[in-house]
Amino acid sequence: MVSKERIKSLWETSKKVILDCSLENGAIIAANSDKPYYPKDARNYRYVWPRDAGYICVAAQEAGIDTIQKPFFDWLLERPEGFKETNLLYQNYSTNGTKFWLSFQPDQNGTMLWAICKFFEEKKIPKKYVTLIKKLANGLCNIWDKTHFTKKTQGLWEYYRCYPDLDENHTYSLAACAQGLNLANKLITNKRWEIVSKQMIKQIRQRDAQKLNYFTRTTGKITFPKIDASLIGLVYPFDIVKPNC
Repeated sequence: MVSKERIKSLWETSKKVILDCSLENGAIIAANSDKPYYPKDARNYRYVWPRDAGYICVAAQEAGIDTIQKPFFDWLLERPEGFKETNLLYQNYSTNGTKFWLSFQPDQNGTMLWAICKFFEEKKIPKKYVTLIKKLANGLCNIWDKTHFTKKTQGLWEYYRCYPDLDENHTYSLAACAQGLNLANKLITNKRWEIVSKQMIKQIRQRDAQKLNYFTRTTGKITFPKIDASLIGLVYPFDIVKPNC
């Protein structure tokens, strides 16, 4: 059994790592390779993945840290290359906001909506973050066509792409986007966001039409009945289905 002292040490170390990965310009990075404790032989991961940063924002909130979220939301408004024009967040970025890897992963938008709405669910939302929520939500809706995204998308594991002409979607990505839009609609009522969220959930539940007793990693015109750990996201944190469904 792990001792209380060990648990406390891990808790405090985790908070330190979160704060160390939150930079002066608001960026939240995957790993701070500038720190002396960073292993010399470890690969550099000093990049911003919006999805990962969203998870970190919520974890920090649970840990009683509320000083990193707004600076990161400000970073999102100002820094990511192309975001002001497209309202879309791509795979990852350098700390100054330039794109590093170029794939489009829609759950980056969805996870950030989830994280922002979690942070403000019992607070008054400043006007600039209302703008951020609208940009993220509208960005997703603008490239959604009833059953699929109109852009080629990549899943969170970064190894398989889904194509619009096959109506393909990553199930995890849909869960993140559907719940992000659902929470955004609860904070700032928008019928379009509600409709798109429901359409995404309908696609997730295609397994019912296929008479499967499990959810698949992707859905679409081609049967690809694979599963992976990302499907846990349907239950937690995105609450699309109940664990006993």
